[in-house]
Amino acid sequence: MFFSSLPCIGLDIGSWGVKLACVRRKTVVYHIEKFPRQNLPKKIVIDIIAKALSKMGVREKFVNTSIEGNEVIVRYANFPLMSKKNLLKTLNFEIEKYVPFKKEEISVDVEIIDRKFRKNQMLVVIVGAKRNLIEERVSIIKELGLEPFVVTTDCMALVSAFKKSSCFKPTVTIGLLDIGYKLSKLVIVKGGIPYFSRIINLGDFHFLSALIERYNLEIEEAEKFKCNLSDREKEVLSIFQRNFRNLPEEVQLSFDYCEHILGGVPTCLYISGGGAKTIFLKDFLKNYLNVEVHLWDVLESFHLNPSSEEKLFFNVAVGLSLTNRVF
Repeated sequence: MFFSSLPCIGLDIGSWGVKLACVRRKTVVYHIEKFPRQNLPKKIVIDIIAKALSKMGVREKFVNTSIEGNEVIVRYANFPLMSKKNLLKTLNFEIEKYVPFKKEEISVDVEIIDRKFRKNQMLVVIVGAKRNLIEERVSIIKELGLEPFVVTTDCMALVSAFKKSSCFKPTVTIGLLDIGYKLSKLVIVKGGIPYFSRIINLGDFHFLSALIERYNLEIEEAEKFKCNLSDREKEVLSIFQRNFRNLPEEVQLSFDYCEHILGGVPTCLYISGGGAKTIFLKDFLKNYLNVEVHLWDVLESFHLNPSSEEKLFFNVAVGLSLTNRVF
């Protein structure tokens, strides 16, 4: 993972809002703006980002951003030892084996992440994304009068942020789990290298929707309710378990797979994102996975004290600001 030598703005556009961060030496400027509703027109999204940038007071012109979803494919694969030039030639003929889209519809990048993965074999990560998805994100940046520098994935941005965190230990295998509004991102990291990543189609939305339906709440009320329970704790715990029961199961499956390829499971799991604020989640994951689970906010590594509304939301945005390559 490489860190940016240019001061770049990290732009994390989610389904419910936008998070921006700009790392400047030993500090970070950051801001969050929520969307009034989902599926906003592009022009309104641009206006909201422009408003956030104005509040931040940043003058940086280069922007790093990320994409995720069903039109982004990440594959880890073993290849015989070869140069990157020869790897690219090989993939030119085999790319549809790894990325199930038409070749003319996608942009692909590849990186050799471990040349000593196995005897005479190296581990490679291949990322393919629909060109229209990338072009849409790039056009937003350009219409803001800024310059796109890197387009990567949320998972890779999380690794960049973690390597800047005080909890990073280069010899330890850990898991990073960012629980977003509709999707969760899981990365397994060993020695600062991402050996596995995946998207889990489960997020905070599923639990919040159940709370809204059961207690007739507005979304803002449900957000507060999930963090501070009253005398309804047992009932809410039951709702939580019904809506989040698949999450630890999916994480465990990923841990089991990584035990096969890495010879061991992660020693701990670091969780972030809006879903990580749910009062039951930390212990729920710890008891199921039988590993230590920690709340992780990269802003604390810069000796910052984010508000309760900001806490745990900026790991992807900070990671984007730090990176100068897709990998």
